[in-house]
Amino acid sequence: MDIANSTLIGTQNQFYGLWATGKETEVTAHQLKITSQGADSRLVNSYSANITLKDSTLSSIGQKTRGYYRIGECQGDRPSSGHQCRGARCSCCSN
Repeated sequence: MDIANSTLIGTQNQFYGLWATGKETEVTAHQLKITSQGADSRLVNSYSANITLKDSTLSSIGQKTRGYYRIGECQGDRPSSGHQCRGARCSCCSN
């Protein structure tokens, strides 16, 4: 799926902006703007999916909000973290 020139705005707590799931799922976003104003929000969520953001902006005003949150198999090596993560931009890899 390709997403271009779009804006997502969440004003409530526990806002989930972009959500993708499944190992076979690929999402590419160009010039996507996601803004959250509530607490406990996740702007981009991946559950084993491959999400690529290009020329995009993530911003939040809220406690315990995560910009990019990933659960599932990561890709690449991050030996300094003592954890297998192969190039993914995810919270587990601090990317």
